[in-house]
Amino acid sequence: MNVVVLGAGVVGVTTAYTLARRGFAVTVIDRRSELAAEASYANGGQLSYDFASPMGSPGVLRHLAGYILGTDEAFRIGLSADPAFMGWGARFLINCLPSHTRRNRETLARIAQRSEGALKDLIVETRVSFEHRAAGKLVLFDSGSDFASAARGARNARKNGRALEALDFDQCLRIEPALNDWRGAPIVGGLYAPHDEVGDARRFSNAIGVIAEEKFGVRFILGKTVDAIVTRNDVACAISIDGAEIDADVVVVCMGVNAPRLLRPLRVAAPIQPIRGYSITAPATPGAPEVAITDLGRKMVYSRIGDKLRIAGFADAGAHSRQFVERRMEKLLECAKQTLPRAAQFTEVSSKWIGVRPSTPNSLPIVGRTNIRGLYLNIGHGMFGWTLSAACARDVAGDIMHDVSGATKRKAA
Repeated sequence: MNVVVLGAGVVGVTTAYTLARRGFAVTVIDRRSELAAEASYANGGQLSYDFASPMGSPGVLRHLAGYILGTDEAFRIGLSADPAFMGWGARFLINCLPSHTRRNRETLARIAQRSEGALKDLIVETRVSFEHRAAGKLVLFDSGSDFASAARGARNARKNGRALEALDFDQCLRIEPALNDWRGAPIVGGLYAPHDEVGDARRFSNAIGVIAEEKFGVRFILGKTVDAIVTRNDVACAISIDGAEIDADVVVVCMGVNAPRLLRPLRVAAPIQPIRGYSITAPATPGAPEVAITDLGRKMVYSRIGDKLRIAGFADAGAHSRQFVERRMEKLLECAKQTLPRAAQFTEVSSKWIGVRPSTPNSLPIVGRTNIRGLYLNIGHGMFGWTLSAACARDVAGDIMHDVSGATKRKAA
């Protein structure tokens, strides 16, 4: 059975490997000329198994005016008359209500915890190398009310098996001495997730891609833009590229922010908006943190990956000019140098990355079958594509296996 996977980021490559290992003939198509060239290229590197929290929260509602007016560094919203953006924004704000936030956080946490086991299994069977280590994660708060709320949530999370500890600043310092050099907003406390990890998503994707190709015969068609998903009688049957068709028994869309373009003509819902993020990578110094750090107030992360320090951050939604985007990149570098000035050789930045996170209004991925037979989705992972990729690949592969098995039984009967 032929499966075509659209998208060669960490989600698409992991999905392709998982399906090929289960016996499917898999072809992966991506518009870029290399794997993991977009959202997976230089993300924050954090595998947030015990601290995966939705973007929407009551705190967003409190700071919404600052996000729109541009007075908050962390999150900028450029207003747009685009109906899709307005509809997404309304649903996002609803998901900022406490009851919705709680439900979304619990669902996200369950997927993340399953993904921890799924990735460990994958690493054991492939022995893939990608600067992976159990760093632990420390989320820093500069707001007393936000920290108090997070500490209450951590107590509930521990009851559900998540390893989260609420710490005062002195305890944070004992876990990560690099915070002695902290020059950011005063820290009132932190949440510590000792089991969280770091790793290079791009290196992982390329290494898994090699194994998928050499061991399981996965075919990669790169540098080609898909024009359409071809359906007949509400059944997905082919992919159209440059006027030619590639036959498919199953199509799995793993395209991130580009998914709505292909799904809209098929009337398949894909409520995804691009949330822009930025990163820089520079040589780590002895003053770099060993623990993965998240500065929640500024929405910035610091991850030591091998001998490099990856600093990623900010969240920008809506329409913005090219000049605005360039200024935001420079602002990220300025904030990093100001906050942890001895953590990296900032004069030797080796990479500057601007990427878009495919985000749903509730921060939950859209995974599984659609109303079109043979068409499956694995999209909308937002800032947690790296964290959730292994579990979501298993989930969509499980749906396909179940449906194929059912169809085979019906034919036999």
